[in-house]
Amino acid sequence: MKRIVLADDSKTARAIVRRCLEIAGCGDATFVEAANGQEALVLLKEQRTDLFVTDLVMPDMDGREVLSRMAASPRLIAIPTIVVTSLANPGIDKELGAMESCIQIAKPVNPGIMAEALERVWGIWQRLGTDLVPGRFLEALDESIASTFEEMVFGEVQRCPEEEIPPAIEDWLWARVRIRVPAGASFMIACPPAMVSTFSALLHDLEESDVDEATRNDTLAEIANVAAGRCLTETLPAGTTYLLGVPSTGLGIPPDEEPPACVGWYKVNQTHPLRASFDVTDSP
Repeated sequence: MKRIVLADDSKTARAIVRRCLEIAGCGDATFVEAANGQEALVLLKEQRTDLFVTDLVMPDMDGREVLSRMAASPRLIAIPTIVVTSLANPGIDKELGAMESCIQIAKPVNPGIMAEALERVWGIWQRLGTDLVPGRFLEALDESIASTFEEMVFGEVQRCPEEEIPPAIEDWLWARVRIRVPAGASFMIACPPAMVSTFSALLHDLEESDVDEATRNDTLAEIANVAAGRCLTETLPAGTTYLLGVPSTGLGIPPDEEPPACVGWYKVNQTHPLRASFDVTDSP
């Protein structure tokens, strides 16, 4: 079930937007409401959000400040956002330029306008979502991992047999790339830190014992960045523009990770285990 955050200081305005969203196809969503930007920011941070609909002019913290803070957050910037405001004009589009997943529509809104807005922020993944498993996404995942490791670290990648899949990855290093345009998807690689140290040493001409944490994280982030781009090139329709976010890294399991829609388990050079995943996190 999708989670939608609505922010407007007017209870009536929130009710109108909610009704339009329900008629436009979001009738089974969970709606959470905020009366100002400060409340909205708390709601956006506390749980995964599939859509944020906000006014710009609100007390305590206005919509511009909320969007500015979202743009500075690697996690929040990926949330598809619709600005519904009586101030809608081309100048505001430029002001909101840092939020590639953000569009604006003018009040008064109706279900038809809202449906068009949803298509703009969700459309690509909605059209491709039925093929997510086991269609083109899984095939693209295989191809992107194999080609990236072969070309970057001269690694041979094979599918990992089910009986050899590691039982736990809590101590693994991960790198995740959120797709900012079209918004609503993410790509992640996870593997043992020792494996990354091996490849870091190769790339930087170091002894493995000399590879520090920063170099190791940077290596996996760049591998994930390249693989994510290749995966998108294989899955999105020809000519589609996409934009990747800055990769984030960490140890263990990301605190906000949910079971991904598409997962591949691999072995690099017949020994190193690797998990790659592609998830349409914010599709309708």
